[in-house]
Amino acid sequence: MFDLKSYILGMVCMALMTFLDKPIMSFLEKHKATNSVKKKS
Repeated sequence: MFDLKSYILGMVCMALMTFLDKPIMSFLEKHKATNSVKKKS
């Protein structure tokens, strides 16, 4: 049987990941940059 709840949940998750992809990537880049700076000093 087709589960509408899981389908909607999946669509919402995909939409969230699409919308958050850019901010998360920039956040990770900043996080990596701060980590590398800490390691150098």
